[in-house]
Amino acid sequence: TTSLNTINIISWNVRGIQNQIKRKKILVQLKSLRYNITFLQETHLIPKEATKLKQMWVGDMSYSSFSSKSRGTAILIRRNLPLSILSTNNDLDLEGRYSMMEVRLYGIHLLLVNINAPNKDDPQYFSDLSSKIHLFRKNPVSKSHKMIHTLMSEIAVVDTWRLIHPTDHDYSFYSPPHRIDMIMVPNSFTTSIISAFIGYRLLLDHAPISISWSPSVISKTSKCWRLNSSLSNDKEFQTTLLEKKKKKKKNNMKKDQPWYLIWDTLKAFLRRLFISKASYIKK
Repeated sequence: TTSLNTINIISWNVRGIQNQIKRKKILVQLKSLRYNITFLQETHLIPKEATKLKQMWVGDMSYSSFSSKSRGTAILIRRNLPLSILSTNNDLDLEGRYSMMEVRLYGIHLLLVNINAPNKDDPQYFSDLSSKIHLFRKNPVSKSHKMIHTLMSEIAVVDTWRLIHPTDHDYSFYSPPHRIDMIMVPNSFTTSIISAFIGYRLLLDHAPISISWSPSVISKTSKCWRLNSSLSNDKEFQTTLLEKKKKKKKNNMKKDQPWYLIWDTLKAFLRRLFISKASYIKK
């Protein structure tokens, strides 16, 4: 059953589910694992087949289509999730690159965005996507990898797996030099992400990635996390920060890494240390 305590979310590049047998296997696994929100990429479904997917899922869905051989995305919402859909972009993206769903969940206003970005170096794509997200929400670079981080900064989201695993190395699909599948959430959600996991490559060559999110941690007036500067006056904590930062730089950071990637990783790493310290003091 779904509770306010935990929302389970999964993202999976399925590499085509136009075959009904494969489609059924994927849906059976998703239902058995009881994920509340599912993001699928590379569905390869034309609108008629996407409608069949929705009928098989028996829940809410937003999708985009391109052809039966490439692209396509879908957002699947489990039926028992107390979620109100405010708007979707169903099949408005004729390129099959993204799907969006504006929802309200437990009183929290959210925009769910499922992105299937080009696998070539196309920085303009991310620039255009940023404009589409702002337009959809009705709110007022360099290479693609840098543009991804620019986009993340502009719309104020964070990579959940890197947040939980600041020093680890793993990937859902090997594509040097970086991970290509991510679940991102608003910066203000960082303290409510319980876990992030990269699954196993069983049915497909892409492993699914998933997170557990606790909306009860977020208030309706939740604001972005702010650094508690008073913690930096703790001499013992200062020593711990320096030691952990040196160890991280030595073991996980290469000299040829882009500065923006190093900075984003370091911020996520230090934020978790400060949050952990603050929680320990409260106890």
